Amino acid sequence: MLSKPQLLSIICLFSVPIVQGQREQACGKLQNFANGDTCTWRIVKNPQLDISSYEFLAYRRLENYGNLKDYECVNVRITSESLPYYSNCTSINNGAEEKALKISNMSSSMDLTGFLKLKSVAGGIEISNTDLVDLSFLKNLKIIDMPGGPTDRATIEIQNNPNLKRLGWDSITALPTNGKLLLNITKNHPEFCLTIEEVQKFAKVAPWFFNEDKILLCPNLTRRDGQKVCNFDGFGSFETDCRHVVGDVVIDEDNEKDVWMLENVTYIYGSLIVRDTRELANLDFLSSLRLVMRLTKDEDQIIRVLSNKKLEQVIFPKMKTPPFPIGEGDFIDIDGNSLEIFKVQRECILIRAMTRADVKYNGKGCCEFGEFVVADNPNLTDIERLRLFRNSDGCTWRIVRNPRLDTTSYEFLIWVNLENYGNLKDYGCSNVRITSESLPYYSNCTSINDGSEEKAVKISRISSSMNLTGFLKLRKIAGGIEVSNTDLEDLSFMKNLKVLDVSRGIMGRATIELQNNPNLKRLGWDSITTKPFPFGDDNFIDIDGNSLEIFKVQKECMLIRAMTKAKVKYNGNECVNVYITPESLPYYTNCTHITGGDQGVLKIANLTDSLNLSGLLSLKKVEGNIEIFENQVSNLSFLSNLENVSKDYLSIYNLTHIHNNPDLKRLGWDSIKKMVSKFDIYTVSIHDNHPDFCLTTRELQTFAENDVYVYNLEAKLCADLERKDGEKICNFVDLTSLDLKCQHLIGEVNINNENEDYSWKLENITNIYGSIVVQYTEKLTDLNFLRNLRAVASLNYDGPPSIQINHNRMLQTVTLPNMKVPPFPKFKSGVIEINGNSMEIFKYLKDCLLFQTQTKSSVKYNGKSCKKLPVAPGKQPVKDTDYEDEYEVEPSGNLSYSASLIISLLMILVVL
Repeated sequence: MLSKPQLLSIICLFSVPIVQGQREQACGKLQNFANGDTCTWRIVKNPQLDISSYEFLAYRRLENYGNLKDYECVNVRITSESLPYYSNCTSINNGAEEKALKISNMSSSMDLTGFLKLKSVAGGIEISNTDLVDLSFLKNLKIIDMPGGPTDRATIEIQNNPNLKRLGWDSITALPTNGKLLLNITKNHPEFCLTIEEVQKFAKVAPWFFNEDKILLCPNLTRRDGQKVCNFDGFGSFETDCRHVVGDVVIDEDNEKDVWMLENVTYIYGSLIVRDTRELANLDFLSSLRLVMRLTKDEDQIIRVLSNKKLEQVIFPKMKTPPFPIGEGDFIDIDGNSLEIFKVQRECILIRAMTRADVKYNGKGCCEFGEFVVADNPNLTDIERLRLFRNSDGCTWRIVRNPRLDTTSYEFLIWVNLENYGNLKDYGCSNVRITSESLPYYSNCTSINDGSEEKAVKISRISSSMNLTGFLKLRKIAGGIEVSNTDLEDLSFMKNLKVLDVSRGIMGRATIELQNNPNLKRLGWDSITTKPFPFGDDNFIDIDGNSLEIFKVQKECMLIRAMTKAKVKYNGNECVNVYITPESLPYYTNCTHITGGDQGVLKIANLTDSLNLSGLLSLKKVEGNIEIFENQVSNLSFLSNLENVSKDYLSIYNLTHIHNNPDLKRLGWDSIKKMVSKFDIYTVSIHDNHPDFCLTTRELQTFAENDVYVYNLEAKLCADLERKDGEKICNFVDLTSLDLKCQHLIGEVNINNENEDYSWKLENITNIYGSIVVQYTEKLTDLNFLRNLRAVASLNYDGPPSIQINHNRMLQTVTLPNMKVPPFPKFKSGVIEINGNSMEIFKYLKDCLLFQTQTKSSVKYNGKSCKKLPVAPGKQPVKDTDYEDEYEVEPSGNLSYSASLIISLLMILVVL
């Protein structure tokens, strides 16, 4: 008798499981048929059936519509029958399949206008067997994203549409990058073509392109952005303001004198060939070139630099994307030139890293010149510039025996095939390469992980006479193993190895390779018991409660997570010390809470606006420091739901540091409410971003009301007067015209004898962005009109104090009952000046200190500190610990403010 899985597998060979036209309200028994199979389940048109209540169906390849409730806009399968049920999708996601959207058997006579609402697809798209002329019903589609499912890629497959001539996808702005997009456009109309905008958008994300069919470039040479497009037929009629060039650009001895005419060209739609020139010394005329692409397969490479007599240098400084299409066997070909283009290996690696394309120099790949070595440099302390050489390649980087170099401080080294030992600090037990030379450095590993390589451990040229007892401590290897070219008889030095996980490497596989060991007779791995497999949504690697600190830096946690493709929980937290770059971004799309140690916690670097950053919108809280630097983004709205930045432990490093983001004009932190530290001051430093960088009133309010210390704040106040919380903002002109609904007031608010009768209009004001000056009034006896004022913040650091109460004739009392923080920023405008009033505002020391403590401010009363006032008769002298007097004396507390400040500033200097 066949088992249930066997029976279901046979069913799948013949048909699709169908539940249709049934009146039953439940289908729970169908769960008995659920299996990890490839069947498509069609559950359609059952008017009393609520599909969404059956969780197991979410993991099936499900086609569902016309039921009482469906899994709407997931795994959408459009046919003439299902079309009416999918007219309101703005976003489509995949479930268990690689393709989120499949469209088939459609006619151009059908009403497809419902798809004009569609803006994003998370997963692949397949359009086949239609008679459509174009796909302009998807013209408002902006985002095609990776599915986040088991395949971790998206495929666009458009085939067998005999009338299809155009895509018409004019609005696409975001596509999966770094080879995560697969393109297959084949067997459509012979005149099918892509516009230059469409080709450019696809090519910029470096997709895999499987086409064998010839695809045309549409003849229309106009672009919506107005950039000039030209056909290239030589330099005779070529116009120097052309940005986009269509055709093969060939430079040789006959036209090399005219190459300057290409200086403005950014994109070439064809091939680039520089060959047989006689005088050309460099390629500076291509300094603006960003990408070369063509739509036909060819045996010759897209970029060729061949047999040039005087050429000394080949570099494309703006080219950050490989030639399109790029795949196995595709490379930039530099061959047969008379002079030595690359004198050392790193020059070849540099151009490869910049263009993200393989390079062959005189028939050899860059890695074939040998290992990339940084060794035996006694004074070397900084290798940051080596970041430029990184590429997803097979080169081995040997960074060894540099006694002053801390390799663990360079996160980009995680992504190279790294061999490192004998430095001041190393990535310890990761990518271990055991030779007779390196053996002494790896005698304490209990767990070995692979970094960017398939093999976690490689052992070679080892003799049985060597001391291998240090490996008796080894309990786990996560990644592949290679043992080669030894005279070992067995591998019993690893006899205590318990966990061998060869199911998950960075490349999705790992290998055990034992070869060329002439004396090897047995393994001797008697203790192996398990490997961590499988992983699902509810499973994770649990590292908790260990006495020692397993992950000392964020990179170690990210490494094991990236390698295993599994969730990692460290001491109960899934995301610890997160470093977000384009490479690590896919691993951190669901963090709601990030925490870590006393350094790092959250770093964000090298992101661009073209990346899909929506996964970071889940983040609500960060416990620790934030650094955001060297990004090409215009705002940080991908953190717009961040509400709380805090730290509940004492450390010497306490900072939100946002710097060197040249395009950054806004934070976009609309939800931020708390920026606090339990034991010391919370420091913010924002500098060297776009000259127009500005803070909204909401953001400046958060800084002020949380009493953050500003080390460096290069910002303006944003001009917009709208807030998401609906609270009204007004620019201050004068009191007579002030709207009584205003809660937030921008400007220099001056109350004097000419307008003091209207001071009551300030009763609803909670925040002032500028200053408040009450001076030379004749009638005011108190500041009751400011009873709701919570904070005063100014971005003018060089001016007078932002709160001044001076020379008022009848003023008797000064209170600001709802103001619990000092004027912002504290060490620039944090003094409240009360001077020259006719009445005695503060008669005794305690009165002044009470106001000072309540506002957490420094008070300058008649030019002096509160401490200069007399003690009330019959009262004991006030102790320093009773009230704070920050004008001359440090406040009391767990850590003196000045000491905390000095420590924070020292750490900022270290960061800078």
